Amino acid sequence: MSRQLGLQGRLLLLLGAVMLITLLIVAVSVFVLVSSAEREVWAGRQDEAGRNAATQASNYINLARASLQFIAELDVSPAELERILRASADRSPGYLEFIVLNERGTVVSSVSAGESVLANAFTIAQSNWFVSARGAGEGQFYFGDVQISPQNVPYIIMSSPSRSGGVVALRLSLSVLGEIVSGLRFGTTGTTYVVQSEGTVAAHPDPRVIQDFVSLAGRQELEAVLEQREASWTGSYTNFRNEAVIGTASAIPNTNLVVITEIAQVEATASSRNALLVLGTITVLFWLGAIVLTRTTIRRLVFVPLQHLQEGANEVEQGNLQYQAKLLRHDEIGQLTESFNAMARGLYARASEREQLIMDLQRAKRQAEENSRLKSEFLSTMSHELRTPLNAIEGFTSIMLSRMGIELNPKAEEMVRRVSANSKRLLHLINDFLDLSRIESGRLELVKAPVSPATLARIWQSQVGVLGEEKGVEFVVTVDAALPPAILGDEDALTKIAINLLGNAFKFTHKGTVSLDLRRANRDWMIVVSDTGIGIPPHAREYIFEEFRQVDGSSKRLYGGTGLGLALVQKLTRAMGGSVTLQSELGRGSTFTITLPLEPGESEHEQYPARSA
Repeated sequence: MSRQLGLQGRLLLLLGAVMLITLLIVAVSVFVLVSSAEREVWAGRQDEAGRNAATQASNYINLARASLQFIAELDVSPAELERILRASADRSPGYLEFIVLNERGTVVSSVSAGESVLANAFTIAQSNWFVSARGAGEGQFYFGDVQISPQNVPYIIMSSPSRSGGVVALRLSLSVLGEIVSGLRFGTTGTTYVVQSEGTVAAHPDPRVIQDFVSLAGRQELEAVLEQREASWTGSYTNFRNEAVIGTASAIPNTNLVVITEIAQVEATASSRNALLVLGTITVLFWLGAIVLTRTTIRRLVFVPLQHLQEGANEVEQGNLQYQAKLLRHDEIGQLTESFNAMARGLYARASEREQLIMDLQRAKRQAEENSRLKSEFLSTMSHELRTPLNAIEGFTSIMLSRMGIELNPKAEEMVRRVSANSKRLLHLINDFLDLSRIESGRLELVKAPVSPATLARIWQSQVGVLGEEKGVEFVVTVDAALPPAILGDEDALTKIAINLLGNAFKFTHKGTVSLDLRRANRDWMIVVSDTGIGIPPHAREYIFEEFRQVDGSSKRLYGGTGLGLALVQKLTRAMGGSVTLQSELGRGSTFTITLPLEPGESEHEQYPARSA
């Protein structure tokens, strides 16, 4: 099967490579020929448009030069001269201002359309147009650079020496050049504009180009045009608008102006691209036909059996493990189909076993959860039922020991005291059972209320201090002055935590010291119980917080207890949002640290949020 698939791949690859090489050779050849011819056609159209624009602009400027020359040859009175100037300005709206000066630069006559620019007596003597024309010979002209009037109208200044020895100057509007280039059209993106040799755009179909003082100074197209100023120029480049264009240039005779025509390269090469697209489409269709023919030939041999296998894979993926693919032939693909069917049967068998195992595990889980619930209910019920007679026993023994209406001899009194002590111990054990069952069943409610750390320390000291006195163990109590006078907490839960930890400390300490330290730690506060007792071995630290677990769990252990104290401490601490840590060393003692959130006790009573124990 691998050899057949490899042959198919090689045939398709060979056919595709031959078609691709043919496509590239033909397409590149046709594209080069069509593109070259198309560029020549567009260059001819652009050159023609540029020459037309240059001719019209030259005629306009030559007419202005002739008018200037005519006025320079006049020898008439100032009044007659002004009449002639005004008549010339009226006939040509592009004549923005005429001015006639004597050899000293004094204005003899002037006419302007709007505000005068040339007749400023303070700048005439230093103006290039005046200085250049006064020193020129007869028939010489000054042709200035493009400037923009306050009305955003581009203009140039032309001047010539007059017959009387003075200077005649004309401020000529270039708006006519803008109209000329705006009227030329070739293609959709064709544009014609006029640029000065120093780079300033003098006329453009888009008035904003003139208003923004766009300059081509330093650009490659302008430098190439200036190098061939006397001849037409054609080239491809990216223009000042960052557009890829084909451009031509024609100089306007007797001026420093050049007409540039541009058309987008995308439009100029559209025909060649279309030819390439058509040829490529034909070649691709031919290539696809060959591929389809080849595919049809091998489909019956390879693709149909593989399709059945694919359908089988999809069915198995969707969970239908009983699906069996059709066996069409007994060749390599047939062998693969048989292997696939065998695999599907094996997966179905294993899936059935796994589902049965999951069902068994779910039943076991439900049974365990039900047993746990029944255990908690039983413990809660039994604890409640046992507390009632024990409270009665404790009440009666208290009455007997207080000698209220009864007299006991010393031996009987000792026996009653033992009954009272054991009933208290049993009641304490039942209370621990009840608290644990409440926590596990989620029925334990802890209420925040303002409590005094100092008061709690005194209460705990009075409750367990007697244990230290009986064993001769020193009991040291410390309250951090940084703690607030009152903090929020459940006094009953805090007391159970502290009494359990202190009781264990005194139980396992035969000499030395047991200490209780209430301290502040940033946003938390801590209850730290330390002792110098026997310590806890490392292996036991992993399970001492579990229920009914003790370091010495044998029936001959030296110390009593049920192993519920530390489990209750941990669950109550977590229920209040805190944590328990332990540090211990054999023979040197242990330190239990309860860390709880610190909340000053000014607020009203509130219930702790529900937490997992």
